[in-house]
Amino acid sequence: MQLETLLDKYSEIFDNRLHQYIDYKLKEDGYDEFYDAMGHIPLTTGKRIRPILAVLSCEAVGGRSDDAMELALAVELLHNASLIHDDIIDGDKKRRNVPTVHEKYGVPIAINVGDALVGEAFYMIAMLPKVRMQKYGLAVVKELFVSFTLATKGLYSGEAQDIEFMDRLDITEEEYMKMVMKKTSSLYMLSTRGGAILGGGNAKEIEELSKFGRDFGIMFQIKDDLLGIVGKEELLGKTVGIDIKGRKRTLYMVHALHNASEKDKSELNKILKRKYMPGDIDLEMEIFERTGSIDYCEKKLQEIKDSALSHLEILPSSEAKQALSDLVNWSIEREI
Repeated sequence: MQLETLLDKYSEIFDNRLHQYIDYKLKEDGYDEFYDAMGHIPLTTGKRIRPILAVLSCEAVGGRSDDAMELALAVELLHNASLIHDDIIDGDKKRRNVPTVHEKYGVPIAINVGDALVGEAFYMIAMLPKVRMQKYGLAVVKELFVSFTLATKGLYSGEAQDIEFMDRLDITEEEYMKMVMKKTSSLYMLSTRGGAILGGGNAKEIEELSKFGRDFGIMFQIKDDLLGIVGKEELLGKTVGIDIKGRKRTLYMVHALHNASEKDKSELNKILKRKYMPGDIDLEMEIFERTGSIDYCEKKLQEIKDSALSHLEILPSSEAKQALSDLVNWSIEREI
């Protein structure tokens, strides 16, 4: 099956399951307006890469896609919770070509919705069908809970670091990578690790798929950073240049701060210390080009791609393994 067909197939499955879940919550509690806000971002068309990775990782070690479905949906809810909170922090007005939750419903509701989605994600894991609890055993369920908790911890500690970085001009590449591993890779690792656990993978397969998820997350974040300045706004569904306006310490920014000429470094420091002014994006883009920071990010993507693919070598040949490999290539060539 070709990758695009597979992505469309699983996206439709996850979209339907999310609709069913949110609709159920609407009927169960009767808080129509709140659950309308709760489903605003999750029910818009997302890439669903994290749940797809969970299912493919499960299948790649011999499991069935349905074995990882609750995990996949829980990860997607947790991911969307982080997006809602990120949008508040960054002041973004658009997400997936629709108004952000705080823009449409207000900040208090958006904060509560983000918290609610985290709660729903944990509830979904806790309420795995009894037949699966019997199949996997308490030890596996406990390992899933630990993995889920560590991923959640990574999200908030990585976000805290990302916020702290905005006041510093001396961020190193190592610090950036550690932050991305927490903020972004945590959920990718949860997806691939959890999928491998539920698929019945052995210890080595679980370990290698966890590392694959880690690398995939780093790669995805660097590509997202790049798309944020060179992508097409109508495809991205969000404002191009928002990371520069928000003074985010992306990899290209970190590289430029350490490798620019003294003149360019001085100019960059001046821009980062003042309030955003029209023309700052163009000035910074010129510095990135002179410093080779964009090219550096592209080369780094290739390095991490090779590392990610190496972690799949332990897996037996299968359609799922091929799809994981194809996803790696797609992730660095994508325009969305």
